[in-house]
Amino acid sequence: MIRAVAGLELRHALRQPVFWLISLAYFGFALAYISTEIVGGTLASAAVDVNSSWAITRMVTHLSYLGLVGTAAFVGHSVIRDFRGGMAELLFTTRMTRRDYVLGRFLGGTLAAAIAFSAVFAGLALGHLVPWADPQRLGHFQMTGFMAAYAVFAVTNAVIGACILFSLALVTRDPLKTWTGAVAVLVAFFISRAFAGAFYTTEQGQALAALVEPFGAYAATAVALDWTPHDRNELVLGHQALILWNRALWMALGAGAVALAYAVFRRQPIQTVAGSRGRRSRKRRQRRVPRSGSTSGFQPMSAFAQWWALTLFELRRILHGAPFRVMLGLSLVALWIWVSQYGRAYGTGFHPYTADMAQHIHTVFRVPLIAIMTFYAAELTWGAHLNRFAPIIDATPVRNSRLLLSRFVALVGAVLAVLAAGVLVTLAHQLSRGFTAIEPGIYLVHVLLYSLPYFAVMAAFALLLQVLAGNRYAGMLAMAVLFLGTEVAGTLGIDSNLLIPGARLSLHYTPLAGFGHYLEPVAWFHAYWLALAGLAVIVATAFFPRGERGGPWRARPRLAMSLAQWRVSVVLLGAVLGMGGWIFWNTQVLDPIPSESESNRRAASYEREYGAWRDARRPRVSAATGELELHPQTRHFRFSGRLTLVNPWDQPLESVLLTAPEGASFTEAGFAGVEEPHGRHDPGTGTIEFNTRIEPGQSRTLKVSLRSLPIEGFRNRPERTPVTHNGSLLFHDRFLPTPGYDAGREVSDAGEREDLGLPERTSNRREHGDPRGRREPLGAPHGGWLDLSLTVGAPENQTVVAPGRLIERVSAGDRARYRFRTDTPIPPSFAVAAGSYHRTERVVAGRKGPVRLSVHAMPGHGRNVEALLDTMARTLAALERRLGHYPYRRMRLVEVDLGEPNCRIRADTVYCDRSLGFINDPRLDEPRRPSNSLVKIPAAMLTNLYLRSVLLPANQPGASSLTDGPGFYLSQLVWAAEAEQNVETAAVRDLHWHYFTQRSQATEEGTIVAHPEQTWIGAHKHAAVLYGLERYIGRDTVVDALAGLIDRYRLAEPPLPHTRDLVDALKDRTSKRWQPLVSDLFERRTLYDLSLTSARATRARAGGYRIEVLAEADKRFLDAMGDSQSAELSIPLELVVFGSPNEKSADAVLWSGMVPAEDLNSGRVRITVEELPETVSIDPYRRLLDPDRTDNRIEIQ
Repeated sequence: MIRAVAGLELRHALRQPVFWLISLAYFGFALAYISTEIVGGTLASAAVDVNSSWAITRMVTHLSYLGLVGTAAFVGHSVIRDFRGGMAELLFTTRMTRRDYVLGRFLGGTLAAAIAFSAVFAGLALGHLVPWADPQRLGHFQMTGFMAAYAVFAVTNAVIGACILFSLALVTRDPLKTWTGAVAVLVAFFISRAFAGAFYTTEQGQALAALVEPFGAYAATAVALDWTPHDRNELVLGHQALILWNRALWMALGAGAVALAYAVFRRQPIQTVAGSRGRRSRKRRQRRVPRSGSTSGFQPMSAFAQWWALTLFELRRILHGAPFRVMLGLSLVALWIWVSQYGRAYGTGFHPYTADMAQHIHTVFRVPLIAIMTFYAAELTWGAHLNRFAPIIDATPVRNSRLLLSRFVALVGAVLAVLAAGVLVTLAHQLSRGFTAIEPGIYLVHVLLYSLPYFAVMAAFALLLQVLAGNRYAGMLAMAVLFLGTEVAGTLGIDSNLLIPGARLSLHYTPLAGFGHYLEPVAWFHAYWLALAGLAVIVATAFFPRGERGGPWRARPRLAMSLAQWRVSVVLLGAVLGMGGWIFWNTQVLDPIPSESESNRRAASYEREYGAWRDARRPRVSAATGELELHPQTRHFRFSGRLTLVNPWDQPLESVLLTAPEGASFTEAGFAGVEEPHGRHDPGTGTIEFNTRIEPGQSRTLKVSLRSLPIEGFRNRPERTPVTHNGSLLFHDRFLPTPGYDAGREVSDAGEREDLGLPERTSNRREHGDPRGRREPLGAPHGGWLDLSLTVGAPENQTVVAPGRLIERVSAGDRARYRFRTDTPIPPSFAVAAGSYHRTERVVAGRKGPVRLSVHAMPGHGRNVEALLDTMARTLAALERRLGHYPYRRMRLVEVDLGEPNCRIRADTVYCDRSLGFINDPRLDEPRRPSNSLVKIPAAMLTNLYLRSVLLPANQPGASSLTDGPGFYLSQLVWAAEAEQNVETAAVRDLHWHYFTQRSQATEEGTIVAHPEQTWIGAHKHAAVLYGLERYIGRDTVVDALAGLIDRYRLAEPPLPHTRDLVDALKDRTSKRWQPLVSDLFERRTLYDLSLTSARATRARAGGYRIEVLAEADKRFLDAMGDSQSAELSIPLELVVFGSPNEKSADAVLWSGMVPAEDLNSGRVRITVEELPETVSIDPYRRLLDPDRTDNRIEIQ
């Protein structure tokens, strides 16, 4: 009988148009993924084949969430259909048992869901054959990878989703409560994201996040976290222990849910609550039912009263329902976890500022609210039909417009309730952290002007799609497709917010500029889309199916024409056209921003025209004098000045190419003493060719004036601009012209270059054999040590920060002019900042005289300023004591808005995003502990500033390693003396995590001495390698090698230093025993595979315990793609025996020493300790690069 019921259910599903519509959607998505870059480019990196096991698994796990719509249609609806349609009573009069019914329906629906999802793999298979598929993105076909993705992820995800939704449908027999399960799964995904972001730097955190997420996405991510591109192309996901544990856990939970639902399932319909309490509840509900008419007739006020009563009735029905409360509770839990764990640096969290909390509400609630609106739009449209109540509604004198409008407003009201609850949760989080500087106005702007209009527009389209689809599941699928379409609109070439429903906008707030230029486009675009949402509601009203079926479709357009609200439609259409025209005028006429394709065409034109200058010798800028005027109201600047160009080569320069900064144009340019510039001026690309000869060693003065265009309107997508209302930040290449070819303008994407007919892009770095590389600075081949005199004009209420010493400040009306001059030449990269900063200064004694330390903080962010000044003083003293004097009399730390948790180091200033140091909350840690981010992060950035102030790396691959990695490593001179071992281990662990996670995203991996400017190698891996090297040759040896390199190249002219010089310095200071280790770490891609297999302890006759340890230790050399080969491991390895934790330390060290690798592999290691040992660890302090740290420590038997 079970088989018969399952077959009946399967045949019924196969006959439904929804089944084939959902299958077609799966097929189309998979086909687009495998054959185009629109979808595949977002889920697979450039170095990974889109048909690899890793990429397909990633696609399947993410698509499983969309598959919940199909699972709900095939599994959850079967039981609901029987009881809502009155079929259950007939079925249970037959010989069908409860077990036959439950298992038959479940198996049939689950099989239907699995068959529909199989269309994904049909699309993947066909994608290999379509003519437009790019063969370069496809690797060799892996049947095992396809089968693993299907069996381990696709089928199990279908079963897990079916178990959750079927058990809810069986118990509740309510479609809305069944959708609650789908939203719960989505919320579980967001909870796992919060766990992943907070704990992914530890193995335990990875396992926790992987187990929480139901569909295996994070389990697969955790397993492949340190895989190279070669591994992701070749290895198969699915058989790893963490993935199998995730599958087993959620399969068991799903089976338990079905078993529990089966235990409580009864054949009888669910009865209403009985007793006096139930009668009172029914009476209250009866009083709330809106009247269909009014004794005073259908006058405007009575019509409004009827609509208002309907709206309150629908809103109460949503808010008082158990499904809404469950979904709201789950979403609030996800929000609490997110705001609690989001934004931590070195163990220290951020102060919960209101702007960040408001943004978190929109980020976390976005997908759950779309899901809630989709489900409730289906219920409000089709609930009456499913409950056989539609004929009664059809008989009432209530217009369609009032029915639909009341439901739309109720849906928006429910969204507002969720957003308000989110505000309360974030307020509670702020108060729980002791943060009382709450800004209610920011919450109001975010909720009422940003979040609510977006969700209101999506609610209107959710209702419209339900009405037009004619089926709840088809409407839900259409809404899912619409939402995904807005997410990938940019990759489809649709970037105008006039065409993207709801508009993809950002609302950014800073204490300096407030909402600035972000608020105006948000208001206009949302008003435009709200008017379109009104038209959508009118169309839905006209086509709304009244009665049992709403009549045949061919008759509905004619009926819709008679029911349409023409006057309101004309008004809304006029508003749409008017606002659309105004938006178009601002975004395309007043302030036209070229599309991505147009920008690429301009870049290609520049490269074709001036590419011959790419490798040409160019003059060097040795001095610059000028005036920079900032105009915050129109967000533009003007610059005029003189550049001293020197020919550093042994051959004359016959001509000079001058390129204006992107977004700026020349108003005047010419060499002093030359009346007319010989050559041509190309305003389209902002270039000028001068036929001016410069002899070797000769210098010429170039007079230039340029400006950026004033921004008079608002833009389609507001973005950070160098000049803003308050808080401007201009790097030198945004206002100074570039002598020579500007390689930064080139199209970087390989696919775009091929489409534009451009050759493969080459590196901007000189090869190691090219002598020009040692004569050109890294990142600025036209630069060198620079003498700068700069006058900056800005509004009177803003403070200007620029390199050098402030000579004078002159006020003139509402503007002020600041004149700066450098006493010592600075690197060619510098920046200028202006804003209403709160400046705090401190003068300390340096080796060459007093040094003025200053911190420029945004208003309200000054609570950590004194701690930051303490760190600056400690850093300066430690570095001058070990490395020599600091060359400048200023050291600044400026809070800016970079949009990412990072810092930019320029000349004598560190420009840090507000998320690093300024808004950190030291109460989560002891304020003066070395692990606190108010010490570690600024110390690392200031150490990097010191290195860049004395060294100018050569323009060759790998040269950035000279300052980036040592910057992280040498910062321990500030905090290591008072730090415990676990603090240093945590720092190294973070470096390892950054390296291993980012290397898997790269196309190729370089070495420390030769990499294509890969930060995760030059900074994170290099610092980790230095930490490891010091364990063998000593910290003093490593620091002395760096100090010797600095003494040799301090403020030196060409030839400039390179990381190879550091390697030579290290080898000179080490014995021959360790020189191969230096080569392995710096000149090769070397990884270690260290694991302990067994450890046994026995009592020794003389007292204490005797421990025998067996390990497996191996060394591997990797190529650029990650393919490895084993190599001889000749260095000793650190082994530590730990005892029971005590009051002083969580890890009581009983024995520590270096053990030869061959002894560990052969089991000849025997250790005697006095106290009872608990665990033993190989390389416990993470000194060697070992991708798998789960087997480095074991318990002693």
